[in-house]
Amino acid sequence: MTTAAIQKTGLALAGFEHYLRPGRLLIFGQSEVSYLAGLDGAARTLVVQRILQQDLPALVVTGAELPPAELVAGADARGVPLLRTALPTPVAMSKLTALLEDRLAPATRSTVC
Repeated sequence: MTTAAIQKTGLALAGFEHYLRPGRLLIFGQSEVSYLAGLDGAARTLVVQRILQQDLPALVVTGAELPPAELVAGADARGVPLLRTALPTPVAMSKLTALLEDRLAPATRSTVC
């Protein structure tokens, strides 16, 4: 993980995966999971493969959504962690951003004389 910035998946699902930035968590909320569910199996597999060719530290599925089997299999095959949270997307993104900003902040050492 190289950045606290998190990104939604929308444009990448529509074929604009070059807008995905390396090192960012990728969020799948209700609209992204619904979009994938509306595709036939072959199209869903292709979309997932395209997305997973990017340098992604992890995928996060939010809300009550279940990730499609193709996403689970693709993430597993590429060694990309797939996480789930019951939190709604805006809340999950806010909490994850705060956590990552804290954990990825530059550290300084102070010496006391």
